[in-house]
Amino acid sequence: MLYNIGVRFKVTGMTQQLRGVIFLYAQRIREIRKQKGFSIRKLALLVGMHETNVSQLENNKRENVTVKTLERFAHALGVSISDFFNDTKEIR
Repeated sequence: MLYNIGVRFKVTGMTQQLRGVIFLYAQRIREIRKQKGFSIRKLALLVGMHETNVSQLENNKRENVTVKTLERFAHALGVSISDFFNDTKEIR
């Protein structure tokens, strides 16, 4: 199966590049959450998920995250989804 992820990624199956994209957004959600001073519990309440699921997402243990879920995280954190894939360290 062929996946076309953005312009830079054209991969077959679940390759290392795709795993890197998944790791990046998981890491960025954690970084942004900490910059905003939110606990996992607070973010879980804001997105309507159990805190175990938020923790699993941040720890790269959930690969099946939907765009709708990313939208909920972005809204709760006051950022756009693109900020999850941007490696800039500081979010305002």
